[in-house]
Parts: sequence; C-alpha cells; structure tokens
Amino acid sequence: MYGLVPLTLAGALFQYRINGLLVGASAVVGLSQNQNTLYARLGNGQVLAVSACPSSRMNSKIALLKLKPVASKYTAYSVVLLSATRIAGNLPEDQFRRLRMWLRLGRAQQPSK
Repeated sequence: MYGLVPLTLAGALFQYRINGLLVGASAVVGLSQNQNTLYARLGNGQVLAVSACPSSRMNSKIALLKLKPVASKYTAYSVVLLSATRIAGNLPEDQFRRLRMWLRLGRAQQPSK
C-alpha cells in the first residue's frame, strides 16, 4: 500500500500542473451563460455547451463543479470556483453569486429522460 503513495502523488502533481495551473488543452479557463445554456471555454480555445452534474457541490464561498459536455457522456471537467470575499478568489463576488443562483434556481426544468 505504501508503494502506491508516490504514484498517487505523481498523478496529483500532473493533474495540478495541467488543470490547476490552467495550461492544459482540456483545462476549463472560462465559463459563460447564454440563453439558459452554460458554456465552458477550454485551454485549446474550444467552447463547449456543458451541464453541471448532480455531484457538483456549492456553498457561499466555494463551488466544486463537475461539468459534462452536452454532446458527450464520457468526458467530464472539474472546476473549482472561489468567491473573492475575504481571501483571494478566482471570481468576483457578484459574478460568483449570479452563477450560483443560476445553477440552483435559474435554469429551466430539464425534461426527464
């Protein structure tokens, strides 16, 4: 079991360098909302329509989003958003609040499949 610790740490470091520093082609570098659809801009310039998975978590200071592209069911992108209230966040407080309210309340009800 102790032999897996270095492998796990190496994998975590690799994911941080690719997605955490926003330098990888699949890193989500921007989110936008237009006509009741959420769009993610990736590091390679591609813009995808995405939806938040039920496993996403939010509170007043942090949002841990798991985004799935609408056109694919196999790929998912993880996004961490921090409100800029007391600590240095990556999103202004008013935009964070607007996104959080839209994710919780503002979307039209999705038809059940």
